[in-house]
Amino acid sequence: MSTPPLPEWIAGRDAPSSGGQDFLGLRTAAQRIGYHLLDGVTSVTPQVRYLSLRSWILDIWWAQRRPEDRKELDAFARRVEAAVVLGNLLAGRNRENLVGGDKGVERFRSSEDPISLDPVVDTPANTIYKGAAEQLGLDTARFGERVTAVNGLTPSRGAPLAAHLRSLAEETALGRRLHTEGPSEHASRADLKALGERLRLDRFQPEEVDLLCAALMPDAPQAGASPAARAQELRRTGTWCALLWLGQSAEPTEGRLWALALDPARPSPPALESVLDGWALYLVRDVLVAAHEAVMRAVTLSLGRRGDEGKRSVPAAEVLAELASAEIEAPLRDLGLLAEGERCADLPLTALAQRLVNRTSTGLYTRGGLRWWHDDLHEEALIGLCEGAPDRSLALLPLAWLLAERRARLGVEEGLADHRFLSPSGRIGMTQVVLPELDRLRAEGVSVLEAGLRLTRRTVDQHLRVAWARMRQNARSDVAHLFVDGDRWRWRADFAAGRTNSRVYNAIRWGGQLGLWGSPTGAALLTRGLRTLEAER
Repeated sequence: MSTPPLPEWIAGRDAPSSGGQDFLGLRTAAQRIGYHLLDGVTSVTPQVRYLSLRSWILDIWWAQRRPEDRKELDAFARRVEAAVVLGNLLAGRNRENLVGGDKGVERFRSSEDPISLDPVVDTPANTIYKGAAEQLGLDTARFGERVTAVNGLTPSRGAPLAAHLRSLAEETALGRRLHTEGPSEHASRADLKALGERLRLDRFQPEEVDLLCAALMPDAPQAGASPAARAQELRRTGTWCALLWLGQSAEPTEGRLWALALDPARPSPPALESVLDGWALYLVRDVLVAAHEAVMRAVTLSLGRRGDEGKRSVPAAEVLAELASAEIEAPLRDLGLLAEGERCADLPLTALAQRLVNRTSTGLYTRGGLRWWHDDLHEEALIGLCEGAPDRSLALLPLAWLLAERRARLGVEEGLADHRFLSPSGRIGMTQVVLPELDRLRAEGVSVLEAGLRLTRRTVDQHLRVAWARMRQNARSDVAHLFVDGDRWRWRADFAAGRTNSRVYNAIRWGGQLGLWGSPTGAALLTRGLRTLEAER
């Protein structure tokens, strides 16, 4: 039976690209945990010195008594940033991680002098780094009862940082003009180069490092800060201390932080226990992300093969049968949960759950609503298998659910505060979906294979709910990677599986830019941070 043609308003659209995007809607919960533990840095803020640059731009704006108009500030910031970017390039700075660096290089293709200071970006770094600067207390829109349309600098953090950059820029003719007149339409190559040499975005003087680190890991709250704001700063300080502890001899990595968070022995200082437990919660959500995204990728790859890349729909049962025919037992054997010759179709889910309990009972203890055990069967091991072979992930999905239950069920059922992040509404939450559905599957006596098939259908349904929700907000935003007609599926695009983009990666980069890893500066900062955490425990 032929499939009827799709309506033009659907069929004519470009297929979506899913690289790095949350088209299952499951990464949000992990991202919220990440923010809870480490604000002030995001996955789109790779250069810490842009925080200093933003403070300097706001300082110039207010010193010149310019209006409280965000659009005018954006136009102003784009020209100032163009001068800094062009200056950095002329001073020998690599374009990598330089916002507007590519357009800046293009501008040098001509021999014009002076050079246009037309913007080199559509969205200035001043805007991109706004949230991070506010979270670090460098600037704010609220001063007592007054709320400003353009943020002002905080006296204790933002103003000293701006004053430092102002003193550097004052040493150049272009910097002095910026301070008195604002950005002009053109600047000479010589003036730009001089400014770039003083404001290299990849180089810091010790004073600036101290000012930025004081914002990242403040010893004391700012005047008027609420208890909740201070608690947020202490969690951030804890995460930075964990990275500094790992980075005493070499640059830390995300993987080493995850390993420390999951290590029941925890060789790190006791003051870091709470924040590391938080990162373990993050991994509980992330293992669900990785497993669901892996099976979603497997579905779209199968559809592409069986449906002639979108030319026809196929029964969902055929796709699921193909997924089931892959070597789905191999990952479970690799984890030591399945013997040679055993099949997922014959193994009850209850048996797999019991094997998981047996494997994770060595040295078992409970802390903070989480179970801890001495075994290499943990979230990172499972995430690695999902990422390495999504086509064999059908049996890993129910295992991911069981592992999340094993780790966090106690805290979820106790209603512990931090465990609320595991149960977001409409995002396959632990309370609403995972725990009751596992209880139901066990009561029905289903096999591991049947559990995997049901959860795969749930994954497709979750993806479609997210796609429909986004279309309700914007009718031209169609992110669906497959079409569904009854119980038939049709390929639209391959799903790019992965895991949650962690802000920790950019925090590690910031630490490297500030010279914190394996250095006396980092060691002193670690000592100070631990002292702060101990004093306020």
